[in-house]
Amino acid sequence: MSNSNFLVDILTKDRPVFVLTSYNEGLPLAMLKAMAWELPLIVTPVGGIPEIVSESENGLYS
Repeated sequence: MSNSNFLVDILTKDRPVFVLTSYNEGLPLAMLKAMAWELPLIVTPVGGIPEIVSESENGLYS
């Protein structure tokens, strides 16, 4: 799925989106909980986040 198709999919569904923008993170528990709730993610690729979130597969990088 391309980045633009993933973004369209996120924006056209009637559900909340989890957004976490940060300069420094380890592995945020809030993000893991959002993933457990199957919320779409928009996060910054810092700390341990890129190990869990793959761009356009299960989230977007801001």
